[in-house]
Amino acid sequence: MWTLSEVTAAFGVIISCFLAFVAWQQYRTARAKLNLDLFEKRFKVFQDTMDLFGSSVIKGDWSSSAALELKRQIDIASVIFPDAVTSKMAEIGMYAEQMADAKSADTNTTSSYRAAHDALSDNVIPLRKLFVAHMRVFDFNRPRIRCAPLLGRASA
Repeated sequence: MWTLSEVTAAFGVIISCFLAFVAWQQYRTARAKLNLDLFEKRFKVFQDTMDLFGSSVIKGDWSSSAALELKRQIDIASVIFPDAVTSKMAEIGMYAEQMADAKSADTNTTSSYRAAHDALSDNVIPLRKLFVAHMRVFDFNRPRIRCAPLLGRASA
């Protein structure tokens, strides 16, 4: 027969294990929310930047307001993306500036305009790939604990 102190100790261990499990679940939930919030901020920068470059490539126009918007997007991206993304954004912005300068020049600079336009369009897809590489919400390569086989259900 168990004594009262043994029952109390066993009950304490069970409660402690339950509380540790709850804390672990809260940690995972908070981490997932943090990842989702970061994704939402990154996606907004991605969307705004792609819209900005898309309109300049399609219209062939780069205004001073577009340049200011790009600088603002680069400032935001420097906080939430690695340096490779922001340097690629700045590089494409440089091509957009060259395109605008060639278009506004009074001399016949069609070849320099075309070269800047082509360089801008050729670099938008690599920028998009860089964005996508850094916008994962969850790391799907990490091994996960499958509880369904332990509960007698088929895992998905």
